[in-house]
Order: sequence, then structure tokens, then C-alpha cells
Amino acid sequence: MAKFKPENDAFRQAESMRLLRNLLANFDDPIGDSEVFAVPAMLTTSAAVRAWYRTSIPAELRAELEDPALRDHDSVCFTDELPELLRCLWCQRKVRPYLCKFFATLSPTPRKGSDAFSKRLGEFCTLMRLGRLERDLLLAGYLILVDLLEWPTNRCGRMNRDARLEALAMYVDRSVAEVRAALAADAPLVRCGVFDGDLDYSNDLGNFFAGDGKEPLENRFYRRDAEKPLPWDYFGKLADRHGALLRKMLAADAGPANVLLYGEPGTGKTSFA
Repeated sequence: MAKFKPENDAFRQAESMRLLRNLLANFDDPIGDSEVFAVPAMLTTSAAVRAWYRTSIPAELRAELEDPALRDHDSVCFTDELPELLRCLWCQRKVRPYLCKFFATLSPTPRKGSDAFSKRLGEFCTLMRLGRLERDLLLAGYLILVDLLEWPTNRCGRMNRDARLEALAMYVDRSVAEVRAALAADAPLVRCGVFDGDLDYSNDLGNFFAGDGKEPLENRFYRRDAEKPLPWDYFGKLADRHGALLRKMLAADAGPANVLLYGEPGTGKTSFA
């Protein structure tokens, strides 16, 4: 995966935090992987989290959390590993509302310069005519690919498709049914190769978003026909009978027109067009 330049990180971090907040608002279980909290850990410090904990968590709740007789294995442990500290705080159900409010205050520092990732993301969404849901799914899949987001699971090994659908639905804050429809085999995100049937993300597209190569995006999905077209007189009576009408339609300033060309493969439809 190509490395990002610093000026690109602010947009990625901001989008990661937005999607993570969606997930946490919908996720009700303990989280076993501290890397789920990698991005908030980038945007704050252990000292800031400790200060927030002392000033924002009620004293009675802090006393309960810190009482060795009441704590379980996921109790608050003030480790220097910030992602693990945030995970431990999340695993305390009573702390979650306060933690979500704290995460809402975290935002990356804007950087000067162009944002290549944002530009390429917009280019892709425009080319593929993606809506807001599809854009967020595209983002979530990409950010999981580059480890800014994680699959939120305690289970070992590979998540199946249904578990991934459920996790993506929480990240984008939509229903599982909506996400399933957006990731169906005939939907744009699957047809153009963003996700495969198991909802694995395209490494090739990830490299494009990371800034690899200068080839136009269209070249990844379309190929210009370089074959020499058939001459006009090849079409004989068809050209004589309909050629003038077609030229008139194309020259008229009456808006778009649809023309259906029908014929067996190899009869010259592409050349005629």
C-alpha cells in the first residue's frame, strides 16, 4: 500500500472518526481489539484522557470502576498504551456515554496543501455515480483496508459475510437491509470491483486512493477501442436508408436521443455507431 503524505491524513482521520462514532453509537458489546480505537488514539494523549476521566466521569462511578473488589478483567487499567486504555474504558458500559461525548470533541489538525485522497475519492464517486450510502461504504472498506478502522469483533479468525454486513451497517449508520442491497452482486460497488463476494476490499483500488500511478481512473474500467472501423459504404443499403436520418438526429439541437442497434455479434454494430 502506498504511503500517504501528511497533508492527506487529516481528511482520512476525520472520516475515520465520523464512521467510528457511528459504530460506537450502534455497537453494544465489549470490544476485544484495541486497534478499533487507533484513530482516536492518534488525536489525543494519555494525559488528556486521564484528565478527561477525572473531570468528566462522576466520582461515584470512578470509585466503582477503580474498586478492585468490583472490577472484572475488562475494568479500567491506566496503561500507557492509549488504544488499550480507550478499549478498557469502552468495555465499561456505564462509561460509554461519556466516552462517546469525548470522541465527539476529537478532530484532526487541518493541514495546508492539497488532499489527494479526497480528490481521488470524489473522482471515483462521480465516475461511478455513487450516492451517499455507497460513498460511506467505499470509505469504510478502504479505511479498514489501511487499518484506520477495524472489524469490531471478539471472534477469532475471519468474519463471514453476514458479520461484515452487520459491521458495515453500523459504521455507515444504516440498516443491514440497505447495506445488503448496496453490496448485492449487481450493485455498483460490487460490479466495479470495490468489494468482492466476501466483502474483501480491492487492493488495487486502495493503491489508487493512496496516490499510486498517474493513469486516468477511467482506464481502470474502460478500454478505448483501437480497432480500425469499417468504412461507411460497407453498410450498403443500411447506410443509404438510415444514414441521413441518423446524421440529422445527431446534428439537431433537441437534446439526447436513443438509438437501438440490433444484430448478431460481428456484423459491425460498433463500427456503425
